[in-house]
Amino acid sequence: MTKNKLTRTLIDSLMLILFIFEMSQREGRNIFLHAVLGTVLFALFIAHNILNIAYYKSLFRGKYPPRRVAMIAIDTALVLSLLVLIFSSVQISGMAFSFLPFKFEWLPIHKAAASWMFVIMAFHLGLHTNGLFNKIERRFSVGLGKWICFFCEILIFALGVFFFIKSRLWSAMIFYDRYVEVPPVPIFFLEYALIIAGACGALHFMLKRKGR
Repeated sequence: MTKNKLTRTLIDSLMLILFIFEMSQREGRNIFLHAVLGTVLFALFIAHNILNIAYYKSLFRGKYPPRRVAMIAIDTALVLSLLVLIFSSVQISGMAFSFLPFKFEWLPIHKAAASWMFVIMAFHLGLHTNGLFNKIERRFSVGLGKWICFFCEILIFALGVFFFIKSRLWSAMIFYDRYVEVPPVPIFFLEYALIIAGACGALHFMLKRKGR
């Protein structure tokens, strides 16, 4: 692994951990820490994009097969959700934009942006883990191993759907009341990791159906 790739991996891993931790915080608690870590998360996002500048340079070159179109659409949605997340957080903090004539209830918007960003990020990770799914399927492509692999994929997807419903992420995404009793941080991380794994599995299945 090259130094640049190692740096990207470390930054991406830290971004993911920080983002899930931010989502695990109960409303009204550790507000200062939430703001500080949110700022760190934004800085890491900028660093992530700088390190992947080659991706932006290649956007207007080459062909656009379905997988590439999906990647661009997912990445664009990810950036847009982040911008809404940042803007709403600034509005909530009261630091700026108080002169604007329109007023919103920014907390539901902030929750919705965070929820959408998490789900979109899960599918973004799915694009990068699709190769891993393919390698595992090739490794266990015959006999009992094939059926065990298939069962594990179905189980991961089912657990992802279950915890997506349990977390009420869906309700935040449609601006519905999302307040639920948040589990302890380690359990929260496990549940959200399974949501990500389920999304990765779902995207792998869709790409497989398209033969990509």
